[in-house]
Amino acid sequence: MRSVGRLLPRRTVAVRGPGMGIRRLEGIRVLGAFTAVLLISELLSALTTAISGAMLDAVLIPAALAQFTRAEAAPYRRLLPVLALVALIRTLSIAAVVPRLPQITWYALVGIPLLLGAALTIRLIDEPLEQLHLRIDQPALDASLAGLGVPLGLVGFFLLRPQPPISHPGLLGLIAEEVILLVTAAFVEELIFRGLLQAVVIETYGRQRLGVAYSAGVSAILFLLRGASLWGVTACHGIALVGMATLWPALFG
Repeated sequence: MRSVGRLLPRRTVAVRGPGMGIRRLEGIRVLGAFTAVLLISELLSALTTAISGAMLDAVLIPAALAQFTRAEAAPYRRLLPVLALVALIRTLSIAAVVPRLPQITWYALVGIPLLLGAALTIRLIDEPLEQLHLRIDQPALDASLAGLGVPLGLVGFFLLRPQPPISHPGLLGLIAEEVILLVTAAFVEELIFRGLLQAVVIETYGRQRLGVAYSAGVSAILFLLRGASLWGVTACHGIALVGMATLWPALFG
C-alpha cells in the first residue's frame, strides 16, 4: 500500500498549465495567512502571557491539518503539516513546564514528541531525506559554523543570563544534560526549520532564496549558510546552548 505522502505532488512548480499562476498565488496567500497567525501568537506571548500565544498556536494546528485533508490538489498542500509542526513547538513548550520536575527534563518532554512528529511528517509528505541537508558536502564550512556556536553562546549568556538547567550536576548529570540539549533542543529545532520547512518551501515555490529566508525568519536563526549541512547548523546551535547552560555560567556566573 502506498503511503499518503506518495499521493502528493512533489515539485509542483515544475507543473505547467492554465491556472498554475493562480494556484501558486493561492499558496502564497495561505503561507502568508498561517505566518501571520504565528507572528500574532508571538506578539501575544510577548505582550500578554505565553499561554495566550500557545492557545492561538493550538488552534492553528488542527486548522492546518484540516486544510491538508481538504486541499488534495493544492500545490502548497505538503507545506501544511510542516506549519502545524512549527505551531506545535510553542504548545508543547507551555505544556512541558512542570515545576516539580528538573528544568532539563522540560527539553526532553518537548523534544521527543517533536522528533516523533517530524519523523511522521517526513513520512506523510514523502520528503526525500537528501532534501533535508543530512549529507555533509562541505566539512570545512560545517566545522566553521560549529565553531561559531562558541561566541554565539557567550553573547547569549551575557544578554540573557540563563539559569543552568541543573544546579549541581555530577559527571553523569552533566553528560545527560548536554545530550538532551544537543538532541532534543538543537537537532530537533534545526530538523524542523533548517530541514523540513526550508526544503518544502523551496520545493513548493521553486525559489531557494525564499525557502532560506522564510525558514530563517520563522525560526529567528540568522546564520543559515548556503552549502552547510544540517549537522553543522545543529552543532552551532548545540554548542551555543551548551555554552549558555554550563560553560559560561561556570566561568562568569
